[in-house]
Amino acid sequence: MKQTFKMNRREFLFGLAWASATTLATGAAARPKRQRSQLIPPPQYDRPFRGKVIEVPVHPRQVPNECARRIPDRRQANMFRRGGYSGCFVLSEDGRTCTIVIPNQHTFRYSLQMVRRHEIGHCNGWIHN
Repeated sequence: MKQTFKMNRREFLFGLAWASATTLATGAAARPKRQRSQLIPPPQYDRPFRGKVIEVPVHPRQVPNECARRIPDRRQANMFRRGGYSGCFVLSEDGRTCTIVIPNQHTFRYSLQMVRRHEIGHCNGWIHN
């Protein structure tokens, strides 16, 4: 069952997940490794999301494409298509539903729990560089 989410630019920029780099064959290995401390959200964001969370598990190599498909801003979507991301999220306009795209198995560097925790931190408002 497909779901479509509409977001304005502010919500998109607020909601864009800069998930962890992976070593997929997309050239992501050239990116610097993130430290574990950069993946864990700060305490104020490291909590369950108060709304509904929809998980979309996909093969790790399909995460960039699935994220790009769900992101309305073409420039940002192209960034995901280049690869190197282990997950992403999209927050609904009303802020009550957060859809997270995560790998359906462990990636080379991070557990599913770590990716899920990271993305839910973004659902809760965490933004990082």
